[in-house]
Amino acid sequence: MGCSGSKPATDEERQEICKFVAKDLLLICVDDALKDPDKVKILAPSDSLQKIKEACVNIREAAAKLVEKGEEEGEEENSSGGMFGGMLGGLLDKAQDLVEEGMDKASELGCLGTSKAMNGLASGMEASVAKVETPFSTIGQELITAKKADIIQVLKETIKADSTPVDNAAKLCLDPDQPNAIANNLLSQGDVWKGVVDKLLPISNAAVDKHNAVEAWDNVIISYNKACDQIAKMLESMKAKVPALESFEGPSRIELDIKKYICEEAAKEIGRLMGEGEASRRQTPERLGQVPDTFLKVFMKEKNSEGKEDLLSTGDLKSVQSTKEQNKK
Repeated sequence: MGCSGSKPATDEERQEICKFVAKDLLLICVDDALKDPDKVKILAPSDSLQKIKEACVNIREAAAKLVEKGEEEGEEENSSGGMFGGMLGGLLDKAQDLVEEGMDKASELGCLGTSKAMNGLASGMEASVAKVETPFSTIGQELITAKKADIIQVLKETIKADSTPVDNAAKLCLDPDQPNAIANNLLSQGDVWKGVVDKLLPISNAAVDKHNAVEAWDNVIISYNKACDQIAKMLESMKAKVPALESFEGPSRIELDIKKYICEEAAKEIGRLMGEGEASRRQTPERLGQVPDTFLKVFMKEKNSEGKEDLLSTGDLKSVQSTKEQNKK
């Protein structure tokens, strides 16, 4: 498996050999990761959706305080409050000017009418969450299917670049703490991985720009943010009348570049799948890589009596260096 007359590789030589083999494995794992687009799962932004859900809870709590005050003062039920509740419940599917019109008029309805309007708005927000979550179920698959070749090119060019480090390659290859140690090392290179995301962003944007998940998100968040502004005004106008509302600040706006989020999540998923590919390839390293004999030595399960690293030789180094020179041509 080694060249006749070769010597055991030095520590420095092992690092060079293992860096080459590690990158070779990553190149294989890129193909593994993108082989089945169905495995790329991108979820709707959970933090933002949770924020909407929490906002609904707070809005309903404020509405309950208004009901208490209205009943205390003997207010009569105002049917127009229900009308506004229904209108506001559908706000997230309507034009933005309805939010302003509805909130301005809701503040004239008294405590009971305003509480109905607020509950209607909360119902609309809650319904909007499902409308966002559903179209996200396929966006990862569709992105990879549409742009697989471009994504592979970006990833492989990054891996091959001399500027992409493989810190302590011998440790990552020969004695890893985890079976996906090499992929994890790539993901941990902040500047390198950010560069990958930056290069993938225009590719991803072209694929998802007209996707119904992006459209649904934009519709919901624009309406939600508009409603946040108006609820804040309404609560402010009611606090003097209902001291119990002093602790309520109203929901806060959501600012998120959804297309950048989708790209970042896709990159994370690809990294995860590359890690799975690495763990699998380590189990069967035969006949892989540009220098198969050296690749096998690095990743073979069995060690000799001296330790697996002692299998690497100057012959392996020459094979690696020769392949690198051929790749430059």
